[in-house]
Amino acid sequence: MKGRFEAEMQVFVTFNLVSLAWVFFRAESSGEAFVLIRNMFIDVELPVRMLSSQFSTFLAFAAAGVFAGLEWLSYAGARKRVNLVQAIPPFLRYPGYALGLLAITLLGVSSRQFIYFQF
Repeated sequence: MKGRFEAEMQVFVTFNLVSLAWVFFRAESSGEAFVLIRNMFIDVELPVRMLSSQFSTFLAFAAAGVFAGLEWLSYAGARKRVNLVQAIPPFLRYPGYALGLLAITLLGVSSRQFIYFQF
């Protein structure tokens, strides 16, 4: 049986190799792919506003944090054979689901074309 660190490293390496392969898949040429990869690591600037506004950026990172926390709870519960997400009282869990759906509905609708076609 593999150790936890080894399993996590395999997931990390696999994710990064697949992400790297997508760069070559979407690039017009291999030269452009190498330029894109070089630019990922050189002159990196992290803007405060990555989405349409600072508030949208904050909401996106907050939602990602909530989902990462739920995933961690599920993972920790699976190790103990207990579903920790189900352990959250329904009066907190269901409004959370409703707020998530509302956020997706209000913030996720755009008149722009599907993101895949923007690359």
